[in-house]
Formats: sequence, structure tokens, C-alpha cells
Amino acid sequence: MTDNEFILFDRITKIKSVIRQYGEENFVVDFSGGKDSEVVSDLAERFLPEEFKKMLCIFGNTCIEFPESLKFAREYGKEHFGNRFYETELSRLLDSFGTGQLMRDGVPCAIVGRPNA
Repeated sequence: MTDNEFILFDRITKIKSVIRQYGEENFVVDFSGGKDSEVVSDLAERFLPEEFKKMLCIFGNTCIEFPESLKFAREYGKEHFGNRFYETELSRLLDSFGTGQLMRDGVPCAIVGRPNA
């Protein structure tokens, strides 16, 4: 077994262990659109297909992502997770007026749920 094969086996074993520890019904991929969350999603999809079918994917939209990053996260989530992909927006980013409204480019964006795009 090569070093890379060992590392791959180790990561898959870790994912399985976490799923067993918390239960399939509680396993959610916290998807940022970055390389780490994409790799975890990909490993689960390739090597744990039955467990993957039950996984939810949650993308935390901070409303400050680059447009390309936002597009990638949404497309990846829809393509790989389908109706198990959810997009949330983080309430810690408040507008400068203190109204508690999430804003992006002066437009309210405090909707939580699946993206329409």
C-alpha cells in the first residue's frame, strides 16, 4: 500500500467512524465550497454511496462570497446532493444600520432555504 493509498483509506475510515458515532441520520456535510469540504463530500460519494444517499449538505452563505464561489457551491450542491442541499445565511453579518437585516450590495438576503438559482 502506498502512502497516498494509506492516507485515503485512513480518511475514509475516519468518515465511517464519525457516521457510526453520531448516526447516519445526524451526518451533515458542512459545505463551504472550498477544497476541504469538497474532498469530504467526494470521498463520501465515491466510497460510502449508501451513507451518502442519506447525507444532507448545508452551505453557509455569508453573503460575502465571491460570485464564482457562490455559483460553484450552489452548482456542486445541486449536482451531488440534489434536494438534500440546503443553503443558509449567517445572521452574524448585520447591516451597518443595526437593523439586524442581512445585506448584500444593499439588498436584503436573509432568506434561509434551498437556493432558487
